[in-house]
Amino acid sequence: MNRLEIEWHHLDREGKTCDRCSDTGETVRAACADLIKKLEPEGWEVTFKETLLTDRELHESNSIYFNGIAIENLLPGTGKSENCCASCGEILGTTAMCRTLERHGQTFEAIPAAMIVEAACNFIETQAKGRSVVMDIKVLGSGCPKCRQTEEVVKEALAEEGVIANVEKVTDALKIAGYGVFGTPAVVINGEVKSVGKIPGKEDVKSWLRK
Repeated sequence: MNRLEIEWHHLDREGKTCDRCSDTGETVRAACADLIKKLEPEGWEVTFKETLLTDRELHESNSIYFNGIAIENLLPGTGKSENCCASCGEILGTTAMCRTLERHGQTFEAIPAAMIVEAACNFIETQAKGRSVVMDIKVLGSGCPKCRQTEEVVKEALAEEGVIANVEKVTDALKIAGYGVFGTPAVVINGEVKSVGKIPGKEDVKSWLRK
């Protein structure tokens, strides 16, 4: 039996969470129930896990993972962002920025069921094709415009190649130096430094993904 764990992370302070997280929670539970019915006959055991976050982990609130893969990395053309959340602000007693998803020019504060189901199906499809879902890509940099552009190039290449990967932004200077990198932006794929000090071309990224 294949296993798929769908994990939802959200802020919890004394049993309270924000409105958008609450909406996502209802949706992800319903989507999981639907996926269990549909996928069990196909040999997939689907489980749901809820992880409560502290105030300090607010930046990770309202995120969903599929066997550890973030939902935005399973949906082509999707990225994470944030905006001001009045509900979190009321809970925390201060101005708070809450995580959102961006896709095709739309901002999603609560994650729709259709996106959750699509991400699960994409995960399973990569498994069926024998691809390694756990390709690990790190974009190293301070968060400057060139670093952000590099991340977009990488995500566009992944979408066009149909490759699923964990894409992580690394901004800590010591961690960046640990890769032997002293110029940014830089791209690291499965532990191997591929590009340093420039925005890579999309075709270059595609060639790295194929190796």
